Amino acid sequence: MTFSSDTLSYKAYTYDNRNDSLKVTTQTVQLHKQPDGTYNVGPNQILIKIHSAALNPVDLVLKKASGFPITYSGNHGFGKDFSGTVAAVGSKAATQTKLSVGTELAGIVHKLFGPGTVAEYLLFDANDSKIEYSVPAKNLSLNEASSFPLVYGTAWFMLGDYDLKDKKVLVIGSSTSVGRYIVQLARIGQAKEIVVTCSGKSADLAKELGATTVIDYTQHKSVLNPVLESVKESGKFDFIMDCAGTSDLFPEISSIVHKDTHYNTIVGDKKANYASFDLLASIIAYAKSFSRSFASSWGLTSYHYKHIFLLPGKDWIHEVKPLFELGELVPFVDSVHKFEDLDQAVKRLESNRANGKVIIQVAQD
Repeated sequence: MTFSSDTLSYKAYTYDNRNDSLKVTTQTVQLHKQPDGTYNVGPNQILIKIHSAALNPVDLVLKKASGFPITYSGNHGFGKDFSGTVAAVGSKAATQTKLSVGTELAGIVHKLFGPGTVAEYLLFDANDSKIEYSVPAKNLSLNEASSFPLVYGTAWFMLGDYDLKDKKVLVIGSSTSVGRYIVQLARIGQAKEIVVTCSGKSADLAKELGATTVIDYTQHKSVLNPVLESVKESGKFDFIMDCAGTSDLFPEISSIVHKDTHYNTIVGDKKANYASFDLLASIIAYAKSFSRSFASSWGLTSYHYKHIFLLPGKDWIHEVKPLFELGELVPFVDSVHKFEDLDQAVKRLESNRANGKVIIQVAQD
């Protein structure tokens, strides 16, 4: 892509604080004149023309938290996941990354506040460790490529680095976007038994992804009893991965887990209502699970309990490519919305009924 002036203007969805509505604003990138008279980004910079951005609950959480006393107000972007093509790359960045104009990428912005991906362009420094990207699998569309980074990365941080061979795994909330990848990773890791909780309508999909036993949580006041039944049938669990939020198991946890079982959660004891998220109320609600995590870190529990957060610095975003290309992993897209229809996409995300990722297609094919 060739630029003929020193300023690139583009559209992006932004907000100032939690009371501000998402709105389209004009952002600018300052370009540098080249010897041939054209303009380019700075030597260390990479400019991505966004094709698609996937929405995540954390996007809603951050917006509703913005302006809270422990955060700050400002010109915040919206969205973390992206796919697109390299529109420009600086001379030093090109040498360092081997990227060239036209290369397709999929990635994630790890910054809590700052530029978002529901925008026409994303500019970043090649050395910025908080923006991770890779060339997506050839068999993924750009909409699909934008759908996986945050949720697959989270699933990998929860389960992907463990030795799962011949182990027994419990996945709470297997129909969530993260849960679906956890089930697939457990299957790829050759877990002996993969027990999952989901609604009856999601049972067939869970089994297709690798679940060996499905607990329909809608048929039980608590999942404790069916989990205890599973323990009677085939022994205690080696791993428990909670993607839905529950405290059902803790009254009998010693009967369910081994001494060194890993119990990882991304939601704590209760799933947040993202449509009416309240940061202070959520902090209070999470107090028990955070205290449990603290106690575990000091060796005060008989099992390992952790809150898992996706952090930059691992190779999962590169290692996932062959898994998609070989068909070992499949992505899930619920719906695709035009850039101007972001409000409809947000409502879909808030409904908690999305069957996969909600995508904003910024660039129209």
